[in-house]
Amino acid sequence: MITCQYCGASYQKFQNICSSCGARLLKNGKMGNKKGTTQLTDERIRQICAAYEDAKEFRPLSALSEKKLKAAKKTFKVFPSEESIYLFCDTHPLDKGKRGFILCQDGIYWHNNWANETNRNYLAWEDFAERKLRLKGFAVDLGRGDSIGLAGLGSDIKRDKALRLLFEIQSALKE
Repeated sequence: MITCQYCGASYQKFQNICSSCGARLLKNGKMGNKKGTTQLTDERIRQICAAYEDAKEFRPLSALSEKKLKAAKKTFKVFPSEESIYLFCDTHPLDKGKRGFILCQDGIYWHNNWANETNRNYLAWEDFAERKLRLKGFAVDLGRGDSIGLAGLGSDIKRDKALRLLFEIQSALKE
């Protein structure tokens, strides 16, 4: 039996990707990512995230209130370990931490509202690097049926900024 470490889905037969959340599965029964980021790329992702921390919607882990962190942990289907969080983009219209995306050492996690259904809510950086990103309505379309809802950001300027952040990270991953 193979169990996904992120979402807890169990499989009788081995498969490469968890069909529930999109995480990579390993044959030994544990979940894992191919660590496609080098230390240099990891540092570059941290620098990109730091450049966006001035906006209210983009916060490092240290700037999240305990209440907001608790809300995110409760509502996100998959939540990363705290020490790996670089930036949290809160897309809840009332800034409650219940929706958005989280950029971490191992990849990107997201939680949407009912309007943006997606099977996955996590992509490893190496998978994210291969996706074609585009703004589609009020969401970032990641391809393959995945999207991150940005309607709660409230303005085209903020949505464009979120998309620009993701494009910058994707460019750094491809260098």
